[in-house]
Amino acid sequence: MTLFALLCGVAVFVPIEISHLLIGLFWLIAISLLLLGIIMGRGDRRAFCVGAFVVSASVWTDLGGRFMLGVHYFYDILSLGQGVPLAAMLWLDLAVLAGTAAAVGWLCARARTFFEAG
Repeated sequence: MTLFALLCGVAVFVPIEISHLLIGLFWLIAISLLLLGIIMGRGDRRAFCVGAFVVSASVWTDLGGRFMLGVHYFYDILSLGQGVPLAAMLWLDLAVLAGTAAAVGWLCARARTFFEAG
């Protein structure tokens, strides 16, 4: 957690354009790996990739946008109404989305095990 806090502090000093570029590059690589996992993976790995991909793709939908609006509202509460700097918010958003994708992927892998056991 301390490392993440330090990274967010450093992110404030990185130009916004560079942050956008790096986050976009990370997201493209992640989506590509998830798609490859859906096509080539088997069992729990495939189920994880499907779940994580659903989260990653939903960012472009109205529901995903509402999720991120809720996250931004939570940021405002945590910052006591002072607002989070845009540069830090970009990286926090990436962390929230990556964590949510990992959690949903893990749940999908567990759900696959549950449904195949019956």
